[in-house]
Amino acid sequence: MGILLYNPLNAHIFNPLKIALTDFAFSDLAFSESHLKNIHDERIVVVNIDTAGRKTIASLLQRLRAYQPQVVGLDIFFPEKINDGNTELATEIKKFPNLIVAAKLVYDSSKKDFISSADQFENDDTLSGFVNFIGEEGGSVRFFSPLIQTKTSQYQSFAASVAKGFDTLAYQKLISRKNRVEYINYQRTDADYYIININDVLNNKIDSSFIRGKMVLVGFVSSDENNIEDKHFTPLNKKVLGRSIPDMNGVIIHANILSMILDGTYINKIPTWIIILFTIIITWLHVAFLIKYYIHKHKWFHLVVKLAELIISIVLFYISILLLRHLNIEIDFTLPLIAIIITVDILYFYEAFANWLEQRHHISSVFTKTHEHL
Repeated sequence: MGILLYNPLNAHIFNPLKIALTDFAFSDLAFSESHLKNIHDERIVVVNIDTAGRKTIASLLQRLRAYQPQVVGLDIFFPEKINDGNTELATEIKKFPNLIVAAKLVYDSSKKDFISSADQFENDDTLSGFVNFIGEEGGSVRFFSPLIQTKTSQYQSFAASVAKGFDTLAYQKLISRKNRVEYINYQRTDADYYIININDVLNNKIDSSFIRGKMVLVGFVSSDENNIEDKHFTPLNKKVLGRSIPDMNGVIIHANILSMILDGTYINKIPTWIIILFTIIITWLHVAFLIKYYIHKHKWFHLVVKLAELIISIVLFYISILLLRHLNIEIDFTLPLIAIIITVDILYFYEAFANWLEQRHHISSVFTKTHEHL
């Protein structure tokens, strides 16, 4: 079982189906329409910057500061660039008391460690959080890291930093879980968040009470499914296999993470020891069932075995989907499924070994008696 689980020489590496399933997880099926809340999160407002430049974004921050939100997350990365508006933007960022700016973590191969690649407006007086997603390089974003501890520093994720500025208790609960990686509980699409355009804010079309005391995320949101700028694959992608078009903007992924943190709707993973115990029990029962049919109803054995494997696999798969969808519990049935699949081969090997003992050392077994009656 260990070899099958961790063997680096995968015999199916050239299988087209295996390649198609590279970025597929059965747990993705839990994040369907029935899992979505279909209600707006009243605590979060997303401001779409569209194609706004730095000077316009500076004007936005000035207006938002007057509206008095609880916290603002600026999900925009500003690399070093000589451009009109740098002075104004730097001034507004410095004036904003509760602003979280975006940073990126990059791996330094020479130091063999992560370092923060700050944008040009980040300094010791600004609060920041890294916006990297796990699996964003062409894969589905299913997880995020609240904190990353390196040899010399500790970096906080963008969502964790924003949550800390909005709800300290919810942030403390996140940290107290002490998980290096959290499963993202996707419960809303961009249709379930209030998204307003930057021009509506600048032209006073938004009531200040709509923003006051809330969490504001500033970033790029595109309604055009073919515009993939800052878009990522998620389990909510309409195309389960062979995905070609990313489905969710980064700022909406951050919004989903924040909703999960504030609601405390974390996805909890079943401990490994429970999986092992469950595997032992179900394998013992399965072996007892197989031996009974092998000895007493050998004629139907192969048919019954294949049906049993199919039924057990479907049942375990369905249970895992229901637990994740309705109870936010993630359970990995890979180990028991492998045990069930290889049980028949182990049984055949054991029979051959028992027959060898009988022929070589005259040690009888139940399999010897079985063959006498066949």
